[in-house]
Amino acid sequence: MQKIRINNLVPGQCFPEHIFSISGQKLLNAGVRLNERHIQAMRRFGDLEVIQAHSVEELVAAGIIERFDSSKLAVGQKAGRGVLTAAGQVLLEADEVVEEHHLQALQATGDAFI
Repeated sequence: MQKIRINNLVPGQCFPEHIFSISGQKLLNAGVRLNERHIQAMRRFGDLEVIQAHSVEELVAAGIIERFDSSKLAVGQKAGRGVLTAAGQVLLEADEVVEEHHLQALQATGDAFI
């Protein structure tokens, strides 16, 4: 796992591991060649760095994100923080109201992370 400054990214680069935001969201799959559109999308997050890592589990081990007990979520409740799936996809944004389909997605994907 390593942090990479977004300003050092150039079109054509290809990384052997996934690229994640500082908050743990997967931005680019391993082996995909960067293009200018990818880099611009990463800049829109407002972070100065991204993280190259093998998996979300690696981010957990490094203390960047943590496991979340999704059984604490109920329909109608507001999510206090963003919730990610085990694949690093955003399931709930911070302060988003939990709906039944969110809970169904968590059941289908297993682990959740914040």
